[in-house]
Amino acid sequence: MVSETVASPRQRGYGVEYHETYAYDLLKEAGLSLRTARPQHHEADPEEKAEFQETVEKNGPN
Repeated sequence: MVSETVASPRQRGYGVEYHETYAYDLLKEAGLSLRTARPQHHEADPEEKAEFQETVEKNGPN
């Protein structure tokens, strides 16, 4: 299985195709890493989130 997002741009530009796992290895060798945004629901309310975080009881260090 070849990831569409990893193989397509490289295949179009350089004529080669890498397996997704190997692409991660290539990034690591170059001192890079794949960064993606954390998922967030499209209807999430930032004000409700802030209110929840203020009211939730936090655990102390164990």
